[in-house]
Amino acid sequence: MSEFEQKFIGEGGKVEVSLFPDDYRNDQFQNNLDFFKDFHPALYHALSQHKPKEYRICLNPDGTPNVFNMVDNTLVYEFYPGQDVAEKIRSGIECIGVNVSIGGYMFEFKDQLGDVTVVNQDPIQRRMRSKLYFKGPYGKDGLIDKVGEALPPVFSDYLPYVRVYGVGLGLHINELIRNKNISFISIYEPNIDLFYVSLYTISWKIIFQYFNIKQKLFSSQKYHINLYLGNKPEDVANQNKIYQLEVCRFLVLGQANYAHFSQEKNITDLMRIERRMDRDVATSSNNGWYEDQRAGFYFSAKNIQNNNKVFSGCGVGDFYRVFVVGSGPSLNDSISFIKNNREKAIVIACGSAMSVLIHSGIIPDFPVVQESDWHLSRIEEYFRDDLEEGILLKLNVVSTLIDPYYKDVFVFQKFNDPGSSLLGDDYAVTTSVNPTVTNSGIAFAAALKANEVYLFGVDYGVPVGGQSMHAAGSMYENIVKDGRFNNMLNEGGVEIEGAFSGTVIADKVLEWSLRVTESKIAESGTVKWFNVGDGARILGAESVWVDDLHSFSRQFNKIKIINKISRCFNRDYDSCAVINNVVQNAVNQVECYFDEVLSFSSSQPTSREDVVMVLTLMDRAMHQHKLVGGAMGALSYYPGFLLSGGIQELITNVFGQILYANDDQVASDFFQKAIEILYEYRNEVVSDMQVLVEHISADDDVDIKRSY
Repeated sequence: MSEFEQKFIGEGGKVEVSLFPDDYRNDQFQNNLDFFKDFHPALYHALSQHKPKEYRICLNPDGTPNVFNMVDNTLVYEFYPGQDVAEKIRSGIECIGVNVSIGGYMFEFKDQLGDVTVVNQDPIQRRMRSKLYFKGPYGKDGLIDKVGEALPPVFSDYLPYVRVYGVGLGLHINELIRNKNISFISIYEPNIDLFYVSLYTISWKIIFQYFNIKQKLFSSQKYHINLYLGNKPEDVANQNKIYQLEVCRFLVLGQANYAHFSQEKNITDLMRIERRMDRDVATSSNNGWYEDQRAGFYFSAKNIQNNNKVFSGCGVGDFYRVFVVGSGPSLNDSISFIKNNREKAIVIACGSAMSVLIHSGIIPDFPVVQESDWHLSRIEEYFRDDLEEGILLKLNVVSTLIDPYYKDVFVFQKFNDPGSSLLGDDYAVTTSVNPTVTNSGIAFAAALKANEVYLFGVDYGVPVGGQSMHAAGSMYENIVKDGRFNNMLNEGGVEIEGAFSGTVIADKVLEWSLRVTESKIAESGTVKWFNVGDGARILGAESVWVDDLHSFSRQFNKIKIINKISRCFNRDYDSCAVINNVVQNAVNQVECYFDEVLSFSSSQPTSREDVVMVLTLMDRAMHQHKLVGGAMGALSYYPGFLLSGGIQELITNVFGQILYANDDQVASDFFQKAIEILYEYRNEVVSDMQVLVEHISADDDVDIKRSY
């Protein structure tokens, strides 16, 4: 081996390794280059010109491959005479399992073999999910008793989705394919040197062909393999998120992770970021259960029927500042400042913050309401005299029953909502309005193009030792010790960086709400944001103490600005035409949507993989038709938004149970039972929509969630 450079390394004794010369090319290397030249020309160009700087391929004393770290003269893979690197890798792959989250309500059963006991008033969604739980492996294997608990990982020869962190020699990828049946795989290698060495040892052509066969078998529109090289962790996470949204959203709930280089900083950073983004992928798939979406759809139609003014998408154009007021505990320290400076800003009160302000003698300029339930918005009833000259800002999913309490009502259309598609493209939709009402207030301020936004009581957490989740005077003040608050402090709390130092305690909803706010701020352009108080740190907003806020030097005409805000809303639509279209076509469009999505269920899957791929095709059909209307026409956007969340929740349930199936036969048998339940769900929803349309056509308004 005279053509090789010799190196001596190791601890406690010298190990002789042989380095390939820089220009060495074996047959495997050349075959890989030829493959990438046709398949990925840009990658081929980069690889053909690449000169390793940190890592090089080498041979162990026994002739097996290894990787030499040229920076610190160490081996990437420890060498043990007589033990192949591939053998060590194989044992690690055997330990890969899938973690599946199971959540749900408590269920009652007539007996172990009987059907689910439900009352007639139970929502359709909950009844169908109950049946799925009972009919599947959860119920049969006794896992139903553990609903809501974390279950041990599933170890199986089938892994629907695998994320591999690190390539190196790539032998682990070969072993994964040999020992596991994988439908989708994402591979990340941050160091191009460590991908480069794999060109000598494995066939990327065979790996890609393996997943290409799956693509052809299952008529997928995306390659089942996704490769990320050299990018920053944040960029990879965002790209992989897009990939998962396009392929199938529920796969993140049953993924297996293999960290080949677990100590590499870029890899650990990526895994941390992706854990957070996985939740975003899961939640982005869910438009809400049918009952929630149906109520919002009904209220949207009623807001149109009542000719409420809708946000057109334009901004004010003049300088002005906004106080967005939430009901977090830090609001207690800011009330005096808000009261003394209320004429120097537009005051937007979010939900229960309205009661705090009014108790303090502050009438907000724009109360904000987000909830579709009328009873959750009845705070207005107690302050009718104070609000009769006010202007309400609300989402299109909020009932019109609260409208009479206000001089005027302005409606923002919620992004990704069935009712928001009723007016077509003539009116803007507003993003980032969930999960909490402060998200709506912040989104409204950004949409109206305020120049400065001050956040008061927008805490997203409670300081350690805190006594309340809400400010004094809030309608929730007396229940702070119950349920959510107690769990957050003592059991399920998440630590979040504080605005100035230390941490605050939040639950998952508040953490999610914080991330949505940060995303909205990031996309808000030149708006200046200020986070007042000792809540959570909000990226993009300057943290300030209220005592450090001084009088504002730049002034504006408040009455003029409110008038300009009002002109951002109009009712230039034909309400009769819109409602007639809903009444005449909604039920048929719902039927068409169901039939198109369920058309994939006619196949007879015989394995867990077959079942998962059918569910994947159903998932993809649902979300594609939300965007383009599918075969149902341009006027039928809303069935996808109306129904996809409910269907998604049910097929995700099926997916989770399939992974816990003991074998392929159990999986295929359960799939057939699940399809019967999905068709039962379809029929009940269609019947319910017929009743809903009758309510919409009637010239009245009801609390729809309690009407039938």
